[in-house]
Amino acid sequence: MQHLRRAVQSFYERRPAEQGLPAELLGHLRHRGAPAAAADLQLFERILVEARATVDTWNGRVVFVYLPTWERYRIPELASKDRDLVLGIVRRLDLHVVDLHPVFAAHPDPLGLFPFRRYAHYNEAGHRLVGEEVLRHLESM
Repeated sequence: MQHLRRAVQSFYERRPAEQGLPAELLGHLRHRGAPAAAADLQLFERILVEARATVDTWNGRVVFVYLPTWERYRIPELASKDRDLVLGIVRRLDLHVVDLHPVFAAHPDPLGLFPFRRYAHYNEAGHRLVGEEVLRHLESM
């Protein structure tokens, strides 16, 4: 009974939805899409430099795959503000980039690449598209 009471109470305490989405999800996306701290971007660059140095020891090559998120197509203003900075760091380090955003954006229904067009990981079609594009890039290297 107590479980039911808590569930009903949480239902009535929920914040109202915006744009047909729960306020909790929108709050999460706003936080996640905020610009990264300079220290975080520096750490990201240091990690990539270290990864490249390690892979160089076995004559390998680091391939950076940019995977776009659902909000980039559903609520673009909440998408990460750091995409260009991140890709700039990767390119400046001369790493091979597979940027899936142009591929998703060119798709007739980018939201259709997510389960039920909702916030989540990719669905089967989305994963297939990512895999095919990564393989295409690897074959051209």
